[in-house]
Amino acid sequence: MQGFNFGLGRKSVADSADDQRSRYAASSVYSGVVEETRAPSTAAIFSPVVLQGPFEEEEQPGHSLSNDTDLNGTPPQQNSSLLNIYDPVAMHLLMETAINDSSNYEVLSFGEVEQLKKERAFLKHRVDATRRKLALETKMRDAAHSLNRLYSNAGRRPSPELKVDGDGEKSTRKRALRGIRGSNADPQSLADGEYSASRRKVQELSQELLPLEKRLAACDHRLLEHTAAILQMTHKGVQKNCSQNGLPHSPESMTSQARSTPRTDGIDDFDERSLYQLSDSIMDADHNSKKNSQALGKMAQKLDALAQRLHTMVVQAAADEHLDPPPQPHDGHMAGKLDAIVKAQMVYLEQGLDAIESAQGRAMVDAQRQLFDSEDRIEHINNKLTHLLARTNSVSQSPELEQGEPRSKDLPSQLSFTTVVLERLEKRVELLVEQKDILTRQIQQQRELNSKSDAERDAKIIELTEELERTSQLREAGGQESQQTVDQLNMLMEQLDQTRQQNVLLEQKHGSVQHELEQQRGLHKDALKAEQGLHGQAVEKLRDAHSDELESQKTLHQQELDKTKAESERLQSEVVRFQTELTMAKAELDGAYGSRAQRAAEMSTGLSKKNEELEEQINTLQTELKETIEDYEVMTKQSIDFEKERDRLEDKIDQLERRCHVLDSQLHEEKVKGMGAAQASSNETASTTILKGEFKKMMRDARAEHMKTFKAEQDERRRLEGIIRTMRKDMGQTAPAKKLPSTAVNGGMLAP
Repeated sequence: MQGFNFGLGRKSVADSADDQRSRYAASSVYSGVVEETRAPSTAAIFSPVVLQGPFEEEEQPGHSLSNDTDLNGTPPQQNSSLLNIYDPVAMHLLMETAINDSSNYEVLSFGEVEQLKKERAFLKHRVDATRRKLALETKMRDAAHSLNRLYSNAGRRPSPELKVDGDGEKSTRKRALRGIRGSNADPQSLADGEYSASRRKVQELSQELLPLEKRLAACDHRLLEHTAAILQMTHKGVQKNCSQNGLPHSPESMTSQARSTPRTDGIDDFDERSLYQLSDSIMDADHNSKKNSQALGKMAQKLDALAQRLHTMVVQAAADEHLDPPPQPHDGHMAGKLDAIVKAQMVYLEQGLDAIESAQGRAMVDAQRQLFDSEDRIEHINNKLTHLLARTNSVSQSPELEQGEPRSKDLPSQLSFTTVVLERLEKRVELLVEQKDILTRQIQQQRELNSKSDAERDAKIIELTEELERTSQLREAGGQESQQTVDQLNMLMEQLDQTRQQNVLLEQKHGSVQHELEQQRGLHKDALKAEQGLHGQAVEKLRDAHSDELESQKTLHQQELDKTKAESERLQSEVVRFQTELTMAKAELDGAYGSRAQRAAEMSTGLSKKNEELEEQINTLQTELKETIEDYEVMTKQSIDFEKERDRLEDKIDQLERRCHVLDSQLHEEKVKGMGAAQASSNETASTTILKGEFKKMMRDARAEHMKTFKAEQDERRRLEGIIRTMRKDMGQTAPAKKLPSTAVNGGMLAP
């Protein structure tokens, strides 16, 4: 009996949170399509840097209970590859084992089952919400960690401050607003605090998630035990072992017999085969898949339009921010995949919103810091001028800054407020110049009226002159401080540019990481090509071996042909020799036996007949040799043509097989998409079964094609071997016949 896996062996979330290995998928604001939807940014001070961290919630198919069960807590039917459902002995053994194992399980009432289902749904909702919070806090922690490393690598960049003397006192509100520039609140310490808080939050959520998962596993465990016990009670195979008195034959079935007594009516009508029937919604998968495809297509078009508008807004609003163009549907990794296109567009929209939010947040923080610094310095200058004018008693009271002006408005308001303050400062300087002119005219008038002034008047004039010089010096100091304020603003703008350059460098690093990923993908493709090359080399080796075999057979035939030619030449030389010997024998017989002329004439006639027969045999052998050579040439040409035709057919078969594989993969993807869109939980087993059946069918077809090709090659080889054997036999039969004429000639010579 297959055991149920309740996910108790899965690694806990707390252990995963403390794991120091970086298993979190690297992502950034400008990254491409990712599998997981990013949470919107909640902090404006975080820059779009690469997020890396040691935590990632891994959901394994064999260890997650929520993925292995449906809403009723029942796992989808999955048959082992080693199980033979048509083996009655094995199925009976498995049935008896399952009934025996589930005999002691607890049976719940209908109300308890409904209560457990409600509790399971509530716990599952809480677990999912906690996991989402944990994923968000993990990203926040990783962002804080990356920001901390960025500050630690780049070093501290404290903003310059002017030294104020004891005359200019600041209010409590101003000191609170300037707290971010204090020695205890530098960016490094802020980053450390954010990282510590995020890490504590992750640990708290991990500790909260662990008992929830345990409770969820316990609920699933009870529901599964209840389901197994109910099936054990209602299984009709138990009733076959009952005796006439109604008691079971085995002790294991007593509990099931006692439980099934009140419900004896209709038990025999229970058909367990209905448990293996698929849902009717599978029949409507194609229809639903078409509707879902149309809806996804419309959604993809709308999201594409929104992405184009968002890209235009980002380019216009934040010129320094870099945002890649929106993903196109005809990209290589998304061609024909509507769900991937929709996910990519959603992720791109979130990335664009995060980019706008982060850019506005950084600009707001930098502008506020600059405005606060400028306002403090201008206020200090104004206080000095007010003190100077109070000492000179030239004007009543210098205009104070408006207290009603807020310091936390947006950037245009702060800039306009700074412009107003600078204009007031220029007006005060012009007023001082006018006061100086007035004092100069008064001094000249006093000199004209009092040409005969005494020592006191001279001293007074000297004192006024010194006061005038001091006023001029203070005016020049005010101008210098104004220039210093402008310089400080320029320096802050330069720091802002440096920060933007650092962001560009970080984006370049992200691009290099993506380039490395592309290189790894290319390496995988090269490895696949190398494997294909090895397969092609193996095919080439087989072809070379076959061609070598044909060449060896051709060499053997050529050798046989050479032997036949040599034998023909030898026979011709023998005929010439026999003719010479015959002539010599005739001469000897004529000289020795002159009275036997008639016999000699008959013998010469017989020899001439034998010579003619030998010549006819020689001509016949030559004709057969020529025919054999012509047949061999025709056979060689046919074998070459057959080999070319075979190569062409093999190439065509390979093309058709590749096309069939592509079409099968597309068909399977469409089937899986349609079934997954209709009802993912009910159709998971059906899609897996269909894929297994298609794969087995494809393997059977490929094996049958290979066997057909192999058999055809074997038949061709046997046919060629039979032809060679026949030729060898024919040549072996003609070889003894060639020796008969020489024997006959020798016999004729020895007859007298």
